[in-house]
Amino acid sequence: MFKSHLAASVVLALSSSAPQGVIHLLSDAVKVDTSNKRSIVTITRTGTFYDPRYGEFELTQQMFDSMIKNFNEGVFGQEINIDIAHKPEDGAGAVVRRLFTDRGRLRAEVEWYELGVNKVTKDGFKYLSAEIHPNYVSNEAGQDGQYQQFGPTLLGAGLVTRPCIKNLDKIELSEASLHDCPTYLAESLANKFSEERQTMWKQLIALFEKQLKGLKLTAEQHTAMVKLLTDSLNGVSEEEKAKSLSDQVLDTAKLLSVSGTTDTPVINLNGGSLTEEDVVRILGEQATKTATAQAEQQQKLEARVKIFTDAIDNAEGLSDDIKKELKEAKDLITTEMTEEQVTKLAENQISHGNQKMVSVQLGEMGFGHVAGSVTQTPDQQRESLQLQSQIHSALRNTNTYSLGQLNLTEEKELPVFARQVLAEFDRLHHRQIHAERLALTGQGGANVISDTELPVSVQREVIREALSDLNVLQLVQTLTDFSASATTNIPYENRDVSAIMGDGIVFEHNTIPKVKNSQRMDLAYVLPMKVAFEVSNELMHFSKSSTINWDAWGRNVATASRIIKELVARRIVNTMQRVADSHLAAKANNEDIAAQLQSAYIIKTAQFPIVAPHQQYDLQGNTVGAPENPITLTIDGQQVQPFDGSGKQTAGTYYVVQSYNLGKLVLVDEAGELKSVTATNASITYSYATNIVKVDSDILDGMAPEKHYNKLLQAIGRRKAIMKDDRFVTPDFLLMSNTLNDTCTNAETFVASMKRSGTDTTPQGDLEMVKSLPAFSTNAPATHLGDERIIMGQKGALTYTVVKPFTLSEMQEARDANGQLKGGKEAYGEEYNAIHCPKPIRNRFTSVLFYSATGR
Repeated sequence: MFKSHLAASVVLALSSSAPQGVIHLLSDAVKVDTSNKRSIVTITRTGTFYDPRYGEFELTQQMFDSMIKNFNEGVFGQEINIDIAHKPEDGAGAVVRRLFTDRGRLRAEVEWYELGVNKVTKDGFKYLSAEIHPNYVSNEAGQDGQYQQFGPTLLGAGLVTRPCIKNLDKIELSEASLHDCPTYLAESLANKFSEERQTMWKQLIALFEKQLKGLKLTAEQHTAMVKLLTDSLNGVSEEEKAKSLSDQVLDTAKLLSVSGTTDTPVINLNGGSLTEEDVVRILGEQATKTATAQAEQQQKLEARVKIFTDAIDNAEGLSDDIKKELKEAKDLITTEMTEEQVTKLAENQISHGNQKMVSVQLGEMGFGHVAGSVTQTPDQQRESLQLQSQIHSALRNTNTYSLGQLNLTEEKELPVFARQVLAEFDRLHHRQIHAERLALTGQGGANVISDTELPVSVQREVIREALSDLNVLQLVQTLTDFSASATTNIPYENRDVSAIMGDGIVFEHNTIPKVKNSQRMDLAYVLPMKVAFEVSNELMHFSKSSTINWDAWGRNVATASRIIKELVARRIVNTMQRVADSHLAAKANNEDIAAQLQSAYIIKTAQFPIVAPHQQYDLQGNTVGAPENPITLTIDGQQVQPFDGSGKQTAGTYYVVQSYNLGKLVLVDEAGELKSVTATNASITYSYATNIVKVDSDILDGMAPEKHYNKLLQAIGRRKAIMKDDRFVTPDFLLMSNTLNDTCTNAETFVASMKRSGTDTTPQGDLEMVKSLPAFSTNAPATHLGDERIIMGQKGALTYTVVKPFTLSEMQEARDANGQLKGGKEAYGEEYNAIHCPKPIRNRFTSVLFYSATGR
């Protein structure tokens, strides 16, 4: 019976709402068998319940009997339905077909509608909340004018999600969706929720401890943080609130970790040095910092986006529609990107936009419009190969080919990189290739090309010959980036094991060191490589009545390709040596050299080899960043500049590095002629290599040369061991001059009877390998390697990226220094490329210096 105002009945007006005085009683979880539309559910059980606002309420067997009787007699005047969250207007999920008792429990057989099945199985309405009136009063007056009372009556039930129970030890109201009626919780369900809460706590605390292991906390601090969370969770049953509390305590632990203190906080949520107010204050400060950081990050992002959109808006030659499409890539911009990377992204987008515009223009000219970009079709590729076949057929009958000055490599043996560059060249010059193929097949005149330009087939063959015989490309990563303009990104892998200490042994709760193995990108600047050619009239073959002179054609191709090959090879080799020397370079400051400059032009540094200086430039020749390893030479208070060979330097004294290997410089005048100087004071600042081993080539008296040369091979072995043991880098090549290559083969180790495994020569007697490292010789003249240096490294650490294939300009009349005609033609060729090694992987190179101490 009720012991409060709940016992009072209220006469309800006709409406769709439930009568006043109704209580909700949350019972067991609901299970629905989709194959059977009927199931048995528990409404409630006998027992006594108490709520401070509504008093004590008791459920007895007699009350259940009354509910069953009223159900069977239809007292409520309608079917007893199970709706959704006690909202009859949203439809019924099931209907009660039978009501009965079972060992002190009131149970019901219900028939499920599709709405109810879906709500239970898909939407999480897993609990049943019965709607009971302790003394239901009919809303229809009887013949005597009185409203009949029927006692305890079941009015319906509702499917609900898990209630928002504040404290499972006390029965209180559930969530507001139950219309603020008195709501009671069955004991079995309360126990179930309690078990779920305990499981949730254990899982949350276990996860919290795992997260703490990644922080720099002492064992005492770790224990204190776990206790703080455990105490804070007491009385919390909501999963979201528990997770939020865990996140807050974790934020506090992170603050403690970054503070660097080893003090252990005394945690007492009810008082002490770390109160609940302290936690709230710390977290509030952290929240403020986070909000400030987020605002700064947002401002930074907006600034990056503006750089990107402004660059596209300012691009010339693009339609508004294409600009709008290109700017959609702004979603790719992050705050971690540098301004240079954002500019690079804008340049790539502008390049794509230009390709779209070219595609449109080609379409207007009758070449068809290709959406997105212009690509080489299979027909275009076939046409390029047909032209190549025709030219190779003719060139194989020339003296140039018979003398071995042309390779004419078969297509299937051509390096992939060469094929990629040629494909881009063919795409850019398809119209000219088409016209020349027709001319050579007789459709434009048998073996006659009438044009005012150097045939595009000459330019194509120069690229093909240069790249097919550029052996140094076997040692570098070769890439193409035809969408780039001023910069390009170089991919590389960085492996850092420096954090691993104590053989990887880590005790409980200590920080686990990381092996940092990541794929990264490094920005490289594109440089224009240009060279001018003077071509005889014989090659031009522009007369409609004369046929092509294939011998002249072949000689000029061989000459041009050899020049390109030597230029690229020299740049790659010199960059490789500079990169090797710059790793672990040491600096010599203001070294006194005045004694050397007594009517002399030679300067010899105390330390050697000298690291070659490097200044990055953009396409316009503007400097980018500070110079690396600069040389500063001062004579009598005046700084001496390097000689640049331009012929435009003013009269004065300049220096030329004669040998980086030996640390020798010479003084010259503005014309490059040697110039003796007498100085009272002079100094030089430079960087010198330490990533090297030096071997004296001077042979001691009484020692056989072949035994002395063994020292050179032993030095190679030492550098290989250092690379593998100290840097975890496995070198896979040696690079040296042909002279030094031959010197190595004279070592005693190469004598058949004394030959060591992993050291061998080719059948022609050239050096093949030392310590299992393949040996390569340079075929480029005047490199910094000279005849003293051996570079050891890992293939692919240096990258050669072609952005624009080698192309010749239009021909013009050749003139001498006085501007007079010479009876020939002139043109210049240019290739845009980048040769670059990211700083983090420069340790993948080292070297050996084999020099004469007495000769230096």
